[in-house]
Amino acid sequence: MDKRLQQFARCAAAVALFCCSLVLAGLATAPAFPQEPAKDSSAGAGKPGDKDSSGPAAAKTEAAVPPKVYRQHLEREGITVDFIVEPTGAGTRTDDPPDPLIEEREAVIRFKIADTSGAPLSSLFPVAWIDPRTTPERPRYEECRQKAQAFLQGSLRTRPAVDLNSYFVMSLNDDGTILVIDPQVGFSDSKLFTLISLKGPGADWVVDNDRKRLYVSIPSVNEVAVVDTHRWQTIAYVQAGPSPGRVVLQPDRKYLWVANDPASGESSGGVTVIDAIEMKKVAEIPTGRGRHELVVTADDRFAFVTNPDEDTVSVIDVRELSVTKTLSTGQRPVALAYTPLAEAVYVAHEADGAVAVLDVAKQEIIRRIQLEPGLNFVRFEPDGRLAFVTNGPRNLLYILDSSAHHVRFRLDVGRWPDQVAFTDAFAYIRLRDAEQVQIVELADLTEPKLPHIVDFPAGQNPPSRAGPVGIADTIVAAPEGNAAMIANTADRRIYYYHEGMAAPNVSFSNYSRRVRAILVAEQNLRETEPGVYSTSFRLTGAGIYDVVFYLDSPRVLHCFDLPVAVDPHIKKERVAIQLEPLLENTRLSVNQDFHFQVRVRDSLTAAPRNGLTDLGAMIYTTSGWRNRIYARAAGDGLYQFTVRVPRPGVYYLFFEVPSLGLGLGKLPHTILQASAEAAHAEAPAVPDQP
Repeated sequence: MDKRLQQFARCAAAVALFCCSLVLAGLATAPAFPQEPAKDSSAGAGKPGDKDSSGPAAAKTEAAVPPKVYRQHLEREGITVDFIVEPTGAGTRTDDPPDPLIEEREAVIRFKIADTSGAPLSSLFPVAWIDPRTTPERPRYEECRQKAQAFLQGSLRTRPAVDLNSYFVMSLNDDGTILVIDPQVGFSDSKLFTLISLKGPGADWVVDNDRKRLYVSIPSVNEVAVVDTHRWQTIAYVQAGPSPGRVVLQPDRKYLWVANDPASGESSGGVTVIDAIEMKKVAEIPTGRGRHELVVTADDRFAFVTNPDEDTVSVIDVRELSVTKTLSTGQRPVALAYTPLAEAVYVAHEADGAVAVLDVAKQEIIRRIQLEPGLNFVRFEPDGRLAFVTNGPRNLLYILDSSAHHVRFRLDVGRWPDQVAFTDAFAYIRLRDAEQVQIVELADLTEPKLPHIVDFPAGQNPPSRAGPVGIADTIVAAPEGNAAMIANTADRRIYYYHEGMAAPNVSFSNYSRRVRAILVAEQNLRETEPGVYSTSFRLTGAGIYDVVFYLDSPRVLHCFDLPVAVDPHIKKERVAIQLEPLLENTRLSVNQDFHFQVRVRDSLTAAPRNGLTDLGAMIYTTSGWRNRIYARAAGDGLYQFTVRVPRPGVYYLFFEVPSLGLGLGKLPHTILQASAEAAHAEAPAVPDQP
């Protein structure tokens, strides 16, 4: 199995995964853009005849406070595109003007696409990028086309300031780190984007893709770490009660709920409630003993918490932040799941094998579904009708129908099922004691006959070979919808499985770390309402930006304007330059020269920055080896570094420019992986200047 996977990965990793990134954007291959049919000096980035109603003039970014909502309108090929940017206020100060379009602020970007009658056009796949403008004028159509073509090719040398079509895979590891992997960049085996060190190993986590925040519970320090997934930095640690475990972000994202699972005899346990916006603890609510699972209802009205050592479930009023009722549900309630479709909570009991059905409104048991002892997991599929319940000791999967609260299927599966995850079309069953993953097609469950179970290899070793398994998910849906990411703790790898294949397409190294869980941070455009495609992002750096918009069918290409104002509060703190490492490959061989370039631009104008004679870097390992190196100017804002390392391992590279007051840690850093074997490819060197 492993040999076949490795052979396939070596041959197809770059092509397959790059195509997957284009599928995410609704494209199978990088398209050939239409040529501009005619020259027109007044057309700007559009074609002759386009109607482009721009927002406020993008003059000097410091001249006036921009509007609350920035809009532009485009008509082409029988459709209209409204480009809208609206600041959300996240990160603003109390003395700021109301919601200005200003640097370092969170904002929502929307493309409203309709036909000329105003009817919304759904199920499209627009892609877009935000890139600093380097010339005074808006790019013409051909220049806009070249930008879009370069961005679609996925090269680090032509990467935009903000990619609105990207996603990252995060791995939560035993050594207290989070690896951030970019599966869409480059054509090498190395996909590591960055690494985040926590105060200790994480137990569970949840991501808020709109606010660009990641919350991680850390039992060893009784805290929750808050990570900014735009900058990939830890921005806060919040007190979270004793031994924080499961974390749940309620639907309106106001509160983060944290289960407290202290050791027996320390305290009774319960939940801690954290204000997700203010990042501070607002309540500790005792509920009972045991390792808690919890859910919050869709209307943010009630939270349900299991207390397995007391055979109860606590009901908490979210508005009052207090327990309103404690229900005796059965022997050892160890898992629960909520369905808004039936307005019910299913509670699975390990000892007596029953599933108690709780009516949310009445807060009482309305049905008991008797299964078999050994239940250990329950989750509803995305539509909320069918509940998947696993029985690890008996190797069973039950599928329950919430429309009548009865058993629909009882299925024999592999060794010790303990997690179920979903894509749009399939349920994925993790087997604790087997290297296979099993899948069931959701469409098969509408038929009375037993569904067909298919398994595929997801590594060389069963997850349990690496020791006790964690509580967070190790299988997640890929953003493209017809694929999944599967972490194998024992293999220390992440596998990418495309539905319909006999085995995973490719795999990513987890850099010798034991992965506890994986999660996807989405930063791509999504259809949030009919014909409206949106995502959130942060406006980094003042200036004029081009928003490159491309739609494959119907074919539309356009560069919109986006002026971003200077924040007077941080003007004195401004980093004078933007430094971008140009690393197509981050793997190098020990005791051999490795060459790579960085691009340096002025932070305000985005013009190439030359003449930095003291641009240097510190390269080091956690074992203590370190070395300082300096760059050689290559012209046009490019600088070349040469690195040589003595032994295999992970190396951290931090940049500095002392003449600009930029010491180590004030500029982006990068991570290199060294091995005794020859690297697959070396970043191209710049020829010597004459």
